[in-house]
Amino acid sequence: MRLLVVLVVGVYGLYAQQCGSCGVSGSPILPQGFDPSSITLTVGQDTEVVIQFTLPDMAQQVGLTLYPNYAIYVDSLRMAGGDNYVVVQGTASTEVSYANGAFAFDQAPRYKQVRSGAPPAQVVVYRNPSPSEAGVSSGDPSPPRGCVRACIKGRQPTLAGTGDSLYILLRAFIDPSSIFPSPTDISGKDTSDLMPTLFGQQPLYSDVSLYYGPVIVRSRSTAIESAVRGGIVLSPNPTWGVAMVRFTTTYSVPVRVRALDASGRVVHERDMGVLFPGEHTADLQLPAGIYIVELLAGKESYKARLVVLE
Repeated sequence: MRLLVVLVVGVYGLYAQQCGSCGVSGSPILPQGFDPSSITLTVGQDTEVVIQFTLPDMAQQVGLTLYPNYAIYVDSLRMAGGDNYVVVQGTASTEVSYANGAFAFDQAPRYKQVRSGAPPAQVVVYRNPSPSEAGVSSGDPSPPRGCVRACIKGRQPTLAGTGDSLYILLRAFIDPSSIFPSPTDISGKDTSDLMPTLFGQQPLYSDVSLYYGPVIVRSRSTAIESAVRGGIVLSPNPTWGVAMVRFTTTYSVPVRVRALDASGRVVHERDMGVLFPGEHTADLQLPAGIYIVELLAGKESYKARLVVLE
């Protein structure tokens, strides 16, 4: 009865000198994956990555509906590629842990055993709440939610087309007394054992390794350089049909193109993902009217006026 789970996260890179407290905000989010799809760092500059996540509320296994609890190994939240390009807080010789300020979760870690024969490790446990605990109506989804901040720093520029990854290890687990033989913990909220088994053999937990990336590092010399050289060019303009958006990125950056009508309403939006340095184009087809075409490159915005004729 292995449990298969997916971590749902929204990740936002924010420049800061040190990590602060972390709090969950907004409504529960549905599975969408990582957003944005990359993080760009600068060599020698501390960057605070804020991860707000929503975990699956339930899992179907062999005809049973299960409500897993979750645990994140605190020390597993690190860079997968080592410290060649990116280091998590401090220096390469500083051990990454919750205690030294590398991570700030929305709740304190607990010392729990996560491997047979191994001493307890620092983990953050997220209990699956009931609808009443989550403040929603009975029968509505009430997924566990959490937040963590990780302080990371670029060490040397990544090569073109490469990048590091932020590594996260997540465990889902179910209290065996909640399912068999006669439930004594039907709500499945026991979080004392992170390695539960059925009859001492069948594991009632599973680990999922997650990687957020690419994490791209640029040199300080390009830290003040604009993401897009020369802005954007629309051609033809005016147009009777399709207009081409042309632009040149100076470093790897996530890009979105959107069009706003005269009232400021977004009428078209396209996510182009992470674009490597170079020239790029995107076609745009809109009904007759006057529009503002906006190119969003990382935290920068570039705009141009487009006229579409009848």
